[in-house]
Amino acid sequence: MENFDRLPENVRNLLFKLAEKEDVASEVALAITWNFNKLPEDVRNKLLIILVEKKRAIKYVKLIIEKYSDKIPEDIKEKLKNC
Repeated sequence: MENFDRLPENVRNLLFKLAEKEDVASEVALAITWNFNKLPEDVRNKLLIILVEKKRAIKYVKLIIEKYSDKIPEDIKEKLKNC
């Protein structure tokens, strides 16, 4: 997470592919919880939009919203509102 911007694009894209998979989505969400400020804003927002639809990740998405509410743009909060 700390070096996300330095990773090759194909490796960065793996994180999004993992977020799409229900069985590992909670691990991706947990990693975001621990490293929220280390990820680029656009990346974490896109991941949150994906993860809010994954049952196993929802508890971490809620935690991220509570903990980092001031750093999540309003339009993203609106999309996450129903979790």
